[in-house]
Amino acid sequence: ELVHPSLRHNSRFRIDDRVASTIHYLTHSDGFDTTAVVFGISKTRAYEYYNEVILVLQLCFLAEVVHMPRTQADWDEVRMGFEGHGFPNVYGTLDGSLIAVKRFADFTGWYCRKGFTAFNMQAVVDHRLRFMSYSLRSGSQNDKALFNNSKFGQTCHRMVPRGGCFLGDAGYKLYAHIMTTYPINDDMPNDEVNYNLLHSRTRMAVERAFGRWKNMFRVFKTDLLHHHPKDMARMIEATLVLHNWFIEYGVADEAADEAPDNPEDYPEWMHIGGDIVFDSDRNLVDGDSAIRARDRIKEYLVGLM
Repeated sequence: ELVHPSLRHNSRFRIDDRVASTIHYLTHSDGFDTTAVVFGISKTRAYEYYNEVILVLQLCFLAEVVHMPRTQADWDEVRMGFEGHGFPNVYGTLDGSLIAVKRFADFTGWYCRKGFTAFNMQAVVDHRLRFMSYSLRSGSQNDKALFNNSKFGQTCHRMVPRGGCFLGDAGYKLYAHIMTTYPINDDMPNDEVNYNLLHSRTRMAVERAFGRWKNMFRVFKTDLLHHHPKDMARMIEATLVLHNWFIEYGVADEAADEAPDNPEDYPEWMHIGGDIVFDSDRNLVDGDSAIRARDRIKEYLVGLM
């Protein structure tokens, strides 16, 4: 049993109760006051227990729970899981989501294009909606900058199995290893329409993952109020661990089950899809090899029609 020393001493409140009070706070949007009342403790004590549990989740479990596949068998499991949606050789889908925060005293660089202070988060998920990779930056970093500066963006071309790809929307640049949709227009040929349909159907996993995550952890419904960005980032990372555990161990939760399947049905506060993407940043292409890779998949899908 792995329990950080900070959870073992100097408290009459049992470890499972401290964990329960932390989860209560994370899954509700009304702050530590309500959590303190529910568990019969002071607001200060509720905050102390929260910090203990969050620290353990981040330091002891984050790297082991949120990670890209580590074996060929793991990669194959993800690929086969996505095949049911009709798009071949997919090893993950990626997108972004904004997380609103209270304006800091030094708020320079934290305003997103939507006009509020926020974290901009990029994530890659698998077919089961588990987070495999993430990157957190201040809101002023748009999706393109977030991708370029992330560990995933800098290494995904080396890690993806041969012939495989990740799926991103039109806000990402088309690479041979990251497939985006064809530009949408009124006279698109049928083969491009078919490709886009199957691409979108498969890529929706990442939007559903964000929706389930935020629907479960209602703390994101209001601006995060913690003292320092590092404290907020630690809390976000802890919820990624819990999200993956809830899926892995089949934890049934009404709030998660009620998350809409259609991204258009998500409430505005969830900010599914991330920040505003300017037209000049859409449908970018990384050379002829990327175009040929997308065309090969399009032609393969035509053969299945």
